[in-house]
Parts: sequence; C-alpha cells; structure tokens
Amino acid sequence: YGPINIGVTVWVVTGPYLAQHDRAVTLSLAASSIWKDERMGVAFSSVDFHDATSNPSAALYADFNDCNMRLPMQNAIGKDDGRINVYMVDLVQGSDGRGQTCGFGKDFVVIPSNPGDALLAHEMGHDFVLEHVDALTGDFDESNVMHSLHAIGQYFTEGQLFRAHLAPLSTLN
Repeated sequence: YGPINIGVTVWVVTGPYLAQHDRAVTLSLAASSIWKDERMGVAFSSVDFHDATSNPSAALYADFNDCNMRLPMQNAIGKDDGRINVYMVDLVQGSDGRGQTCGFGKDFVVIPSNPGDALLAHEMGHDFVLEHVDALTGDFDESNVMHSLHAIGQYFTEGQLFRAHLAPLSTLN
C-alpha cells in the first residue's frame, strides 16, 4: 500500500503573487519532507495554485483575525471541494508567523506571509485532528511538529501518526 494522497489548493489572497506562490511551494516541500521522514503515510497528489490577489474581496482578508471569517472568505475567494484549501494572507490574528485551521478535521488552512517552514505541516496536522503538545512538555519539546512553537518542527510520534489516520474526524478519513 502506498501513502494516502491528498489534493491541496493554494489560494494566494494577498501578494505579491509570485512571492506567496514560491513560499507556498517551499512550505509544501517542507511538509512532504517531514511526512516522508516520519513515515506519515500521506503525500500530496497535487497542489494547485489560484491567484486571488485581484479579487475585489481579497483586501478584506489580508488579516485573518477570526474564524468567523472562514466561510465568508471561502465564498468570496473560492473553495475546491474534496481538497484541503490553503489561503495565503498577510497576517493571521495580527501575526505574520502563525496559522489557523478553525477547528480539527477541516479542509481549511490559512497561512501568513512569513511562516516557518514547518507551519503548513503543523496546520495540516490540525486538519488530521492532532492537538498542540505544549502541555506535555515532559514528553515533547519544540521539535515536535505539533508544538505551538514549531519553528524547528521535525517529528511526529507514533501515537500522533495513529490518531491522524484513525480518528473519525481526521481529514484523512
């Protein structure tokens, strides 16, 4: 058996488009590398890109500061069903380095303009129903992808891989 292949659509909401596109490619490669190294059993089947920077509504979502913005943004910018939709914006909750999924098991990720390389893998981990491990500091450190300070996120535990694949609400299911 091979990996579970997932489709991803990247919506570049705020530009410049080429810089955000290139950043999304880097994040996708980093996530793929982490997943492969950790035997996650997940791979991208395809990553499609859409330039939404000229959309008249794009400026409304430059700072994604509240999950109440998720559905209006998807209605205004777009959403591809059956895929994880990643929206590249300037800021998420006033930060250029943190992302958001608006709940576990969704098909939604919003990424700011200056994320660490592991941020896409981290946020997609929430789509796979993985939680932050910060409260478990005796067992985890910042090198776990699901630590909220995941700038050097490199690994998942076997338990995290198990939950990602078998949790009923995981996007993988």
